[in-house]
Amino acid sequence: MDTKNEEISTRSRDLRNSTCGEIRYHRSGGKITPTTSILDGSNVYGREKDIEVVLGWLLKGEAAINGRVFVVAIGGKEGVGKTTLAQLVYNDDTVVTAFDLRAWVFDNSKDFDVVSITRTILLSVTDACNFKSNNLDLLQVKLREKLSGKSCLIVLDHVCDLDSERWDLLCQPFAGSEVKIVVTTRNNSVPPIMAAMISTHQLEVLSDVDCLSMLVDHAKAKSNFDTDPKLQAIMEKIARKCKGLPRAAKHFGGRLLSTHYTEWEKI
Repeated sequence: MDTKNEEISTRSRDLRNSTCGEIRYHRSGGKITPTTSILDGSNVYGREKDIEVVLGWLLKGEAAINGRVFVVAIGGKEGVGKTTLAQLVYNDDTVVTAFDLRAWVFDNSKDFDVVSITRTILLSVTDACNFKSNNLDLLQVKLREKLSGKSCLIVLDHVCDLDSERWDLLCQPFAGSEVKIVVTTRNNSVPPIMAAMISTHQLEVLSDVDCLSMLVDHAKAKSNFDTDPKLQAIMEKIARKCKGLPRAAKHFGGRLLSTHYTEWEKI
């Protein structure tokens, strides 16, 4: 009985300690794979309206109210494409033109590390290639100087946890500048903490048709798919198993790509 209770306790602790309460399956050596602002070059399906909504909020919304920045939160379950949507918005021509500065921050901390995030933003908006100081005052003074009178878009990708004290501390250098923030998170308690002005866009799963298109694209199987009804049936089954998650479609597409199509039914 003691052993069983210990196993249950261990599983509960692992669940609490996993990222945002969920086990992520894009780990490398036990670490979460970081994201960047660069799109992977593959086609994106079924997100035209989502892009339009987020861009509309970013380009038309006020920059701040009562000293609080304007935030657009992208929510949704793991693997649904929150980061991809943020990348699409970040690299959109209208956004590049509208903002003087842009910064992409992948938050790998479990406790929203204000020093690390501030340093990353500073490095993104300056010409400095190396700035290792952990002195938050120095970092924030330099960042405030750089942002003064400028418009800046900041993406905070993969924010798991937050409290108002750390958020207010991060935002101190933004006073006097036009900063807007896009945050991706699975934690519904994060966005309300962030701003007096916030718009939340809940990203839904893709249709089976869009998942199938992604699957064919990532498997580089267009020619075989169009001419082989049996192959079409196999890939349609796999697409349904993706349950509308783009990351799952990319994952299976990669497996299909590395396997001869005569073996795909086993997958």
